[in-house]
Amino acid sequence: MHPDHQYIEALRQNDPRGIRRIYALYADQTVRWVTNNNGTVDDARDVFQEALIVLFEKALQPGFVLTCPLGALLHVLCSRKWIDRLR
Repeated sequence: MHPDHQYIEALRQNDPRGIRRIYALYADQTVRWVTNNNGTVDDARDVFQEALIVLFEKALQPGFVLTCPLGALLHVLCSRKWIDRLR
């Protein structure tokens, strides 16, 4: 289990402080990545929100354990969502 698993627990528990922390730590990197790849800040916010929904759904699955840094997982989810939009 990765130390960032605490954020998965925050999602599972619907903990507002933990969820705000996720946004504070990781949303800006998504904004930078999307805006550097032909998107807008609003596009990036949408993509980040969609990725968090996917992560929340995964977090609710029994036995889901985060084994990598949360930032890395969110980057993969966001980049895939953005690339899908560009297609």
